[in-house]
Amino acid sequence: MLWFTGSLILVIWFVLKFLLHKSGMVHVALFAALTLFVIQFAQDRRTREYERSLKK
Repeated sequence: MLWFTGSLILVIWFVLKFLLHKSGMVHVALFAALTLFVIQFAQDRRTREYERSLKK
C-alpha cells in the first residue's frame, strides 16, 4: 500500500513541478513520496529477514 501511495505522490509532484510549473511547497510532496518508499523498503527487508529466521 505504501508503494502505491508513494508512487501516486511522486506522479502528483511530477505533474505540479514540470507540467504546471509550480514550485515551493510542491517539494513537500517529493519528500513525502521518498519517505514512503524508504519506509516500505525498510519494512520489506525486516519482514524478509524475519521470515528467513523462522525457516532455520
